[in-house]
Amino acid sequence: MLDIDHIMYAVPDLESSMAEVASITGIVPTDGGVHPGNGTRNALLGLSNSSYLEIIGPDKKQNLENTFGELLVSKNTSGIRAWAVAVSDLASVADVAQDLGFRVRDRKEMSRKTAEGPLLEWELLFLEGALLPFFIDWKGSEHPARKAPSGCGLSELSISAEEPKVYQELLNKLQLEVSVSEGEPAISAIIRSPRGDWSLPSW
Repeated sequence: MLDIDHIMYAVPDLESSMAEVASITGIVPTDGGVHPGNGTRNALLGLSNSSYLEIIGPDKKQNLENTFGELLVSKNTSGIRAWAVAVSDLASVADVAQDLGFRVRDRKEMSRKTAEGPLLEWELLFLEGALLPFFIDWKGSEHPARKAPSGCGLSELSISAEEPKVYQELLNKLQLEVSVSEGEPAISAIIRSPRGDWSLPSW
């Protein structure tokens, strides 16, 4: 059975959003690090010992032109942009997806320098389709959730799609216990915290 690795919560300004999350949950997110060339940096909030909330915002020290960081600034709103599933065999996931008719994009290797200094490296696999999960292989790097502040947890992840049957079939084949309903493409979540439930809207 595969597990949710992390939820990407996109924000237009990382510093103010970290303060807002701390106020809502009672837990202060920790600084994650920067994504060179992507125009972004992140902060982390632990959801378990193997999953976390990634709060991702623009890195104002980078040139943001034509980067994801520029998109975060221009959209100027906060919400869930994507969700990731941890795997150790990206090729097998690609085979399952292709057998179901999904188009698979090229894999993407990424890295970021942590706030403490060590370099994290990972590889990503993306499928073509609205709000489908992407898949991550940490390639031996220490999982970020292990150093993220604890105290919160994921109570619910809700997904709606225009073709829920196909989406649900993919999740079932991958043994992901997430349900998909029919509707406009959207991802939302409820996070439990020391200060109560926090509802995260779709981006």
